[in-house]
Amino acid sequence: MTSRFKTSKYRSAFSYAYKKEFWVNDLNVGSNLNSNGHHIASSCQYVAFNHDSNSQGSIAVLPLGSCGRFSSFPLIAGHVGFVTNFAFSPFDDALLATGAEDKLVKLWRIPDGGIEGVYSTAAATLGPTEARIEDIAFHPAADNVCAVSAGPCVKLWDLEKCEQKASLGGHEDTVQSISWHGDGTLLATICKDGKTRKLRIFDPRTDKSIKEGTAHTALKDASVLWLGDTNFVATAGYGITRDVELALWDIQDMTKPVALQTLGNATGSPMLFYDKDSQLLFTASKSESTIHFFELADKAPFLSKGPHVCQCSTQVKGLTAVPKRAVDVMACQIVRFLQLAQTAIIPIGYHIQRKSTSEFHADLFPDTASGIPAMTAQQWFDGANEKVALVSLNPANSKKPAAADKKPTADKKPVVGVKPAEEVKPAVEVKPAVEVKPAAADKKPAATEPATPPPMKPTSSVDKPADKPAEKMAAPEKQKEPVGRSSSSSALQPRSKTEATETVTATPDETPAPKAVLNIVRSSKVRHVEGRLAHKSTHVEKLPKLSTTVPGDSNAFQANKELVAVVLAVPGGQIGVFDLSKAGRLDTDAVPTLQNVASVMDFVFDPFDSRKLLVACEDARIRVWKIPKDGTGQTYSEPDSYLIGHQEKPNILCFNPLASSILASSGYDCRLYIWNIDTKKVAITLNPVKEPLFSMAWSPCGQYLATISKDHSIRVYEPRASCGPIKEGEGPEGSRGARLVWVDKERIVISGFNKNSLRTLSVYNMRDLKQPLSVVGTNISPATLMPFYDPDTHLLFLTGKGDHTILAFEYVADQEPYLFEVTPFPCGSPHQAISFLHKTECDVKQVEVARGVRLCQATIEPFTLRVPRVKTEFFQDDLFPDTAVAWEPAMTADQWLSGCNKAQRTISLRPEGMKLLSEGLKEAVPVTKKYQSYSKQYKTDQEKKEELLNAMVTKMGDKNEAPLPQSKQDGVDSDEWEDS
Repeated sequence: MTSRFKTSKYRSAFSYAYKKEFWVNDLNVGSNLNSNGHHIASSCQYVAFNHDSNSQGSIAVLPLGSCGRFSSFPLIAGHVGFVTNFAFSPFDDALLATGAEDKLVKLWRIPDGGIEGVYSTAAATLGPTEARIEDIAFHPAADNVCAVSAGPCVKLWDLEKCEQKASLGGHEDTVQSISWHGDGTLLATICKDGKTRKLRIFDPRTDKSIKEGTAHTALKDASVLWLGDTNFVATAGYGITRDVELALWDIQDMTKPVALQTLGNATGSPMLFYDKDSQLLFTASKSESTIHFFELADKAPFLSKGPHVCQCSTQVKGLTAVPKRAVDVMACQIVRFLQLAQTAIIPIGYHIQRKSTSEFHADLFPDTASGIPAMTAQQWFDGANEKVALVSLNPANSKKPAAADKKPTADKKPVVGVKPAEEVKPAVEVKPAVEVKPAAADKKPAATEPATPPPMKPTSSVDKPADKPAEKMAAPEKQKEPVGRSSSSSALQPRSKTEATETVTATPDETPAPKAVLNIVRSSKVRHVEGRLAHKSTHVEKLPKLSTTVPGDSNAFQANKELVAVVLAVPGGQIGVFDLSKAGRLDTDAVPTLQNVASVMDFVFDPFDSRKLLVACEDARIRVWKIPKDGTGQTYSEPDSYLIGHQEKPNILCFNPLASSILASSGYDCRLYIWNIDTKKVAITLNPVKEPLFSMAWSPCGQYLATISKDHSIRVYEPRASCGPIKEGEGPEGSRGARLVWVDKERIVISGFNKNSLRTLSVYNMRDLKQPLSVVGTNISPATLMPFYDPDTHLLFLTGKGDHTILAFEYVADQEPYLFEVTPFPCGSPHQAISFLHKTECDVKQVEVARGVRLCQATIEPFTLRVPRVKTEFFQDDLFPDTAVAWEPAMTADQWLSGCNKAQRTISLRPEGMKLLSEGLKEAVPVTKKYQSYSKQYKTDQEKKEELLNAMVTKMGDKNEAPLPQSKQDGVDSDEWEDS
């Protein structure tokens, strides 16, 4: 290390902010970045960042070096809630781990060429944890080992097996930051403990805390960073005076710090970065605009502050350091940061002034850590300790990496792990690999890996990303356990240790061909569904206060193409009915309501009469209301009729989808009735159940009725054939609510909970309800997911009360696990409920596959879901098959009760004059045969010359017959020239 009496070559480092043409512009970061994460992360190939604080569950990912303006950013979207932290693997530039408020960690494999549009196919999901994710740290030496802090504990994961290996406890409150020792043998944590911030040192493989001390005394956020392979740990937090403190700790004695620096007043979370090659420690705070650096020494005063302070041009929202292998060494750049600002990403480089930049300065750039792991995850968990091989940064004389003291043994048995991205290849020639002899134990291992630091070069900012390689379909494995699961379309690939440590040799005239990587991604035409909120001018605003006492078994919100109905927080069970076409602010003094006298339990519109609303109330009556076409502005106190039969309050109403006036109802008396509304009588009484129902639904054919009750039992009835269930089985085991929906003639999807309160989706076949066909986990939330299924596109939409996001899954009948996650729709603000309109309300010219409305705290907001397509001038007949005329009954109530079965007629959604996409694709395209492109037009050189001469003659005219100018002049005769 350096000494205070020695001259330092890094002390004169100065910062340089790149020019604006190298920035990434048009961001809208906002001010709601409420986490301790850095909000931006970088690998040698990509940069990920929180692009919009109001965009829940997604982050943007761009190739490293991108610049310019972007009309839209390629997104990774798969979380519900704000993405609090994310990190790239040090050994795989395309592997990204993200954590969010939904208490899940998801692994993403970035496709070759980057992300296009919205990418929602996670390679694996870890969790859930006890609280939201606070920090994610990859192991610095072992492959596929990751530490995750959430709440008061830190969990260690083996990513190869998607398995939790250890949990580090002993913390009293939230662990805000974690950091590995340089060789990965120890782990440092800093957490909230009462009114202080405690620093603890763990031996992670024994789950024991070996050292601890009080780091900072203020209640604000703090961070910790291990300084490479040394015994020093740096922490940054706030002191009693509210100033930012930088403390340096020797883990041998943690009673007090060996060095303490005060950096002035600040408001945001402090951030730490360490470059072990130059032994420089950098610190910055969010919401500030300065970056300080210190040089580490092995003697007092240990930290020597650099004279240069970087003054950023704008406020720091986040900061990350680019890996050392990606800095511009020929420009004497020792560190490069990427600053996340309010509207841009700004590169900032730290340079050392040298006279010559045409040669590599070896004294500034010692060998650095390579991108090859020293051992596998299993080897590390079994107790192995190895150091990562070093690599030279000299572009002109790069060598192959030397393995650490012991080369890890290649496992012959393949493991399901994360496949590494192709190693970043240097832009310089690579010398043939030479044999490296084992080094002595006390000597530094030879560094023989090719350098991979491409200089920062601006890339053109094209809104349309590069084309992806062709996607290949693979059948996913059967999936029943949602916790710690691999996605069915997972990009996790097996690899052996031999592959991880394999050395590729190349001569200056020969470049090794890149290895083919199999992208196992399921083909889908609806994977990238885009959600859009309608313009504010279409919103119904200033709603009266909504009721919060409606049971969770009810959606508490109903809509059709004309009306919307909501329960108001007014005594007497009043329901507000509003005209959907009349947007704008409501007159709160004259709100049109239906006065039910008793509290509302559930309500539903008649699917064949948009003006008929049925309401189940606490007085055990079902009220039938008919709303005149011009009567939405009035208040009604007397319903059209009553349905009386339940002994206790009914809680669920459900209309038959094909037969008119056929209604199923269930109540707290555990009775199920099939009503004929025309006669106002019970037509069929089903056998009582043991517990009240959570949910019930008719099959698409209208013959079967499925129910799930509070005793977790699933029952399927055929009401016209038997009063008892024809099939029965056990549903989700969670103690909270559940909902069900039919996705075809025989299969049912149930949204419920498991023992860990994880919201799950279970697929059942009505022929065998003993166990689900598959179980897919979503996220953790107290609200039950309300399902809505579109049979035309086979899309299942789900959301819960208070959610910010509408989840979407594609149902595939012949491929396990049958439900495949597609792009969710982050709405930006919470909603109470949603309701979908009929398919005829969609604008097929804009490729809208669904249209609905959502109920917010004081507004009703329309939204649309569309599939991005290029040829929108064609009717997308692959997305819009003939749809059922759901507003017309297929039969009367008497016909259905007599045993008749009919299907609804269908209509085409194709606008008049719009050409089918399938017909447009079939049009013959002339194909030119090889070598015959210009066979008829080919001309010889002589023909070309003659053609050129003829053209010149035509333009100038034929001058052969015209007399010369001198012939027209008067002269003398020839005899006059004779001598006289």
